[in-house]
Amino acid sequence: MHIFSVVTMRMALRISVVSALVVALALFAAVPALGATFKSGESVSLGQAETVSDDLYIASGNATVLGAAEQDVLAVAGNVLLSGATGADAHALGGTVQVLGSVGDDARIVGGQVSVGDRVGGDLVVAGGQVQVFTNSAVDGNAIIAGGRVVLDGTVNGTTRIWAEDVTINGVLAGDVSIRAMRVAIGEDARINGNLVYTAAHEADIAEGAVLAGTVTFEERAIERVTAGTAAGVGSTVMTLGALLVGVATVLVVVLLFGAFARRFAEAGVASFGKHALLGFAFLVVVPAGFVVLAITVLGLMLALIGGVAYALALLLAHVFSAILAGAVLSKLVVKEVRADWKWATLGVIVLQMLGWVPVVGWFIVFVFFLASLGALAVMAYKGFWVSR
Repeated sequence: MHIFSVVTMRMALRISVVSALVVALALFAAVPALGATFKSGESVSLGQAETVSDDLYIASGNATVLGAAEQDVLAVAGNVLLSGATGADAHALGGTVQVLGSVGDDARIVGGQVSVGDRVGGDLVVAGGQVQVFTNSAVDGNAIIAGGRVVLDGTVNGTTRIWAEDVTINGVLAGDVSIRAMRVAIGEDARINGNLVYTAAHEADIAEGAVLAGTVTFEERAIERVTAGTAAGVGSTVMTLGALLVGVATVLVVVLLFGAFARRFAEAGVASFGKHALLGFAFLVVVPAGFVVLAITVLGLMLALIGGVAYALALLLAHVFSAILAGAVLSKLVVKEVRADWKWATLGVIVLQMLGWVPVVGWFIVFVFFLASLGALAVMAYKGFWVSR
């Protein structure tokens, strides 16, 4: 079994950044969700004979789209299969993502294993562990790919940029090509009409029969052995992608199922952000101290255990709702009104995760949003379960 890995922290960061940008572009390139078709559940399937005339949004464990979607498709699932035609943009996030049907405009994909097997009318943007673009695929625009192992057998009519450990080219690339990898192989069926610029540990393995019509520029990079730091980079990438997918899926479920509550939370959180942050800090510090005092007696110990479970649940909810609050603050800044829909909430997930990559300042901002979320939830719980009793 061949094992693919990303061998540097720098490569891990590139894949993570491309992943976040894919999701952000997917959100704001999509047509607003009014009139869209939403599907969720453990498994979602669109039959081959079915057609969706408006935007299609899916959040599930397994998403299978065999029929046609005339507008945009956004699928977030453990396994995603899009084999029907997509009329506009296709956005997919999952463990395994197969886009085997034609895409009318751009395709933006994040996944552990990614396959593309038909025409893409616009740009192709992919971040994944293993990425394969099949022979019968054709990208009319540009291709931007970040991954562990990339096999490009199809056609790209625009420019091509690739960051990976292993890169194999067997397709027809009409524009300029830029590659940064450990190993580069150019197959006998490859044709690169533009200029090729690549950085690798060794010169590319260029098969007899390959056509390189433009200039070829090679920059050697030192061989980086797999070390503990490398393993940390791989683990960091996997955890980042996993956290991104879980975060997006979670806020989608919360906003779609508890939309009214999410809107009330966002409005309250934005209106009294500083006050709620202070209350959240007090809740975070004072409540555990109260449980310690309660635990002195037998009855108090049982109450402290029950309260501890509730406290842990509150912290978990605050973590989830901090993304909704971040999206609401951004919407207030950008469109001058507080919004808590799936698009802004998902953007909140992305922004907080990217801030988490920034030492000290970024961590502090994420922590403040967590505190404000915790404080807002505590106030809403107090008003809902105590004041209204």
